Amino acid sequence: KPKGVTIEAPRAALKEGKKIDALCTTWGSKPFAKISWTLDNKEITRTRVIHSRSGNWTQSAFTLSPSGSDDQKLLVCTAENHKLKNATITDVHRLNIHYKPVLSLALVENQQFAVDGKSVILNCSVASNPLVHYIQWFFNRKALTNDSNQGFHFENTTLLIRKVNVEKHIGYYQCSARNAEGIGFSNVFHLDVYYAPVCKTDPISFYVKLGNAVRLKCSVDAFPKTNIRFEWRLVRTFSTVNIKSGKSLNNYTTNGLESELLFVPRNADDIGVIYCLASNVAGKQKAPCQFVLAVPTDPPSAPSECRILNKSKYSFDVWCETTDSLHNSSNLAIDFHLELYESKNQNLLLKLTENVPKFTIIFAEFENSTNAGKEEVVNYVLKVYANNTYGKSSFVQLTVEVNEQLMFNRTSNYSMSSDFTQIDENSVFDLNKMKSNPPDVIELNAKLLDLSLEVLYLKQLAI
Repeated sequence: KPKGVTIEAPRAALKEGKKIDALCTTWGSKPFAKISWTLDNKEITRTRVIHSRSGNWTQSAFTLSPSGSDDQKLLVCTAENHKLKNATITDVHRLNIHYKPVLSLALVENQQFAVDGKSVILNCSVASNPLVHYIQWFFNRKALTNDSNQGFHFENTTLLIRKVNVEKHIGYYQCSARNAEGIGFSNVFHLDVYYAPVCKTDPISFYVKLGNAVRLKCSVDAFPKTNIRFEWRLVRTFSTVNIKSGKSLNNYTTNGLESELLFVPRNADDIGVIYCLASNVAGKQKAPCQFVLAVPTDPPSAPSECRILNKSKYSFDVWCETTDSLHNSSNLAIDFHLELYESKNQNLLLKLTENVPKFTIIFAEFENSTNAGKEEVVNYVLKVYANNTYGKSSFVQLTVEVNEQLMFNRTSNYSMSSDFTQIDENSVFDLNKMKSNPPDVIELNAKLLDLSLEVLYLKQLAI
């Protein structure tokens, strides 16, 4: 059995990356003892072995290039006589390696992610020999200082961010440390701030008709944007209530950050406020999206900002805006009407109906008119209003000057409109009658247009 074994290696601190020779000597074994090396329980195989001529001692050597990760690890030399049982002895040497700081940055162990409005702690894990004497924090490549206004507070190896804010605190963080061997930097850590869904749909109020289906679309923003869960509830009162007490609505679909509800109000119990709430891993939506349902009992609001556009010798347009968003967003049909009156005696000449407040009026000039060649100007009054099941709105009045000509409306595809309404058989031009029974000659009341017409062909009107 070997009588002794010893490791010869520098006892002073070693510098990272600097090569050293380690030598192990054993003696007193017959036959020669076998020498083996391990570093941190891992066998070292690339060694050189020397036996003495006298057979009394054996040496083994190898070259070590230590890294910072080898600091404080055990280097073990073992001498063993294989001919005998329990004929093993060892010597142990603990490595002392000096290296610049090695850092790793992450959230503290009990936090998986940062949540908007809550505090979060970043931990800068430092390994170094000798110990560090300075730690610096960075946010988006700029050095941080303790700033309570910005929510930053750091002490040694921890950075506390109070009340994490999506606008202020999302970004890239890093820490650095210094010791006698130099400066080390951590990985760059990107802090994502999770936040519960926020409504992107403005509150909407609209009229519904009992028995008619209405589709409501709820859109939110959130992070993370996956695994968003929606719920819809109907609350009958318009005051602030506990939304959870509302009736759950289940006829909806979900697509990412959007959900669409198909709802059919059957009776008065189905009228109120519909709330859309979403949730994700960060929490529940605080302010729900809301849709106010109401049953209409009043006529619609009058059109606004009516104006005459694109006026030419033979046509002009009348365009208006709608001011009643409640009606416009509902499933209640609204018609818009334009009435044309003679300015002198207020006789109704023409009435047009559209589903949007946009009208086109086209003139037809008669070649054989008794006033042919004259450039006399006639004033007409236009009245525009809206209408639904519950009545008419007030009207908007415009005036227009045109040459003495017959007026009629054409749609955008240049076919004659079927929306003419006969008001007075003796005074209003009825296009529908003319289309079904086109006359060779159309006589119009001279009081209305002061024109004497001889021949008007339907083909000429359609041009």
